[in-house]
Formats: sequence, C-alpha cells, structure tokens
Amino acid sequence: MAVIVLWIVAVVLAIRGIYRSRTAASGTITSGPPGMQRRALHMLRLMLLVSAALSLVAYAISPSAAVHPATTARYLGLLGLATPALLWPVWWG
Repeated sequence: MAVIVLWIVAVVLAIRGIYRSRTAASGTITSGPPGMQRRALHMLRLMLLVSAALSLVAYAISPSAAVHPATTARYLGLLGLATPALLWPVWWG
C-alpha cells in the first residue's frame, strides 16, 4: 500500500513540475535551456513511473504469470529502473 501511495505522490509531483515549468516558460519572453531541461526531467520521471505501473499491471493480470511466475518474473527486473523516480518525493522532502 505504501508503494502505491508513493507512486501516486510521485506522479502528482511530476505532473505539477511539468505544469509549473510550462507556465514559468510561457510567462517569460525567452525560455532557455534551464527551463526546457527541468521540463524534460519531469517528463522523463513521469514516463518512468507510467512505464513501471504499466509493466506491473501487465504482469499482475497475465495468466502466465500465475502459472509460471519464475519464467515471467524477468519482466519485473526493469522496475528497478523506476525506483529512483518512485523514491524521489521522499528524498526531495
């Protein structure tokens, strides 16, 4: 349950960061690389979180995962890539 709450908080913060960087960039006359870099960072974080959720849901609803979990568990190994994005709200404060 805590992982789901962390995931929701991370997704909300990533979306909020995208929105804030977008409105900050539109408020200025020239939006330079720092604004674009921040927006790209938040978008990347959101993509990692969404891909982790999709792969976990796909694994959970797959009938072959219930029958042969050892052979299909290799698809869950990539969830480790999304762990920093998941723990980002805790680290960020």
